[in-house]
Amino acid sequence: MNGKDTIERVLFYHLDIDIFDNEEEYSLLRAVMYKDKAKPGEEYYNGEWYPFKGALSYYPDPTPGEFIDEARAKEIMKIIDQEII
Repeated sequence: MNGKDTIERVLFYHLDIDIFDNEEEYSLLRAVMYKDKAKPGEEYYNGEWYPFKGALSYYPDPTPGEFIDEARAKEIMKIIDQEII
């Protein structure tokens, strides 16, 4: 998102790990509340967060996947960033 958007709160992070051809593929989503916008869901890839309308569909049941905290989300972001190198 651009620098003008102010996040008021991250509601949750959602991680789903799929295995294809013996390689892990990560899907990282977050549900956020912006101060001046109604864009509740985002997916992380290519080093940035992009709009993802389906993020709230994982609440309150994260299946498939799991809810994770911000520290773990940052670790996963680094892994995803390394996949595109």
